[in-house]
Amino acid sequence: MKVFAIGASRNIGYFSALKFLQQGHTVAFLLRKTNFTLKKGFFIHPPNLCTTALLNTLSAYPNPSSGIQPRFIVITSSGITQSSHDDLPCVMKPMYSVLLKSPHEDKLGMEKLLHHSSGSSAAWTEAGPKEEILAPGWEAKVGETGWLKHLVIIRPSFLTDGPETGLYQVGEDLKKRYTISRRDVAHFVAGALVEKWDEFEGRGVVIGY
Repeated sequence: MKVFAIGASRNIGYFSALKFLQQGHTVAFLLRKTNFTLKKGFFIHPPNLCTTALLNTLSAYPNPSSGIQPRFIVITSSGITQSSHDDLPCVMKPMYSVLLKSPHEDKLGMEKLLHHSSGSSAAWTEAGPKEEILAPGWEAKVGETGWLKHLVIIRPSFLTDGPETGLYQVGEDLKKRYTISRRDVAHFVAGALVEKWDEFEGRGVVIGY
């Protein structure tokens, strides 16, 4: 299997890539840089780096009519939509709203692109993304809705540097699962997700303890 990993210099992408390589697969990388300041928390420059990378990838992605559309795994985050943010414990909400504000705004842009391209039947009810994240006219680049067929979105709970345990839960409506180690997300990506692809295709799932 050939894997194209966007933003996999470390963390989930890196650990997933190691597992794919250990399984004998080929992995190619497109990398990014993340920054941190006390004023902004974690931020990405430009602030829409992930959204732009996804937009460009979707713009060049094979149309299903070609018969060669590959599988597409996208990792965003839980807590970035209003409903999932409301489900967070009070102690975690300031962290999501301040320290993780910039990367989560970027991931909301990714969610909007995937919502359109996959032809989700649910209405888009979020206030964002901002125009600085996803500029007007993006629809013309990705094409009409519903063409992206082989997609799974993974929305991890708050990420930690803990060990790989395999003791996590995965589900579309998973509640009260507030943390997950990056290694365990990678364990799911390179393990159960690939092995049971038909079970997860077309879904957006939360993963957490």
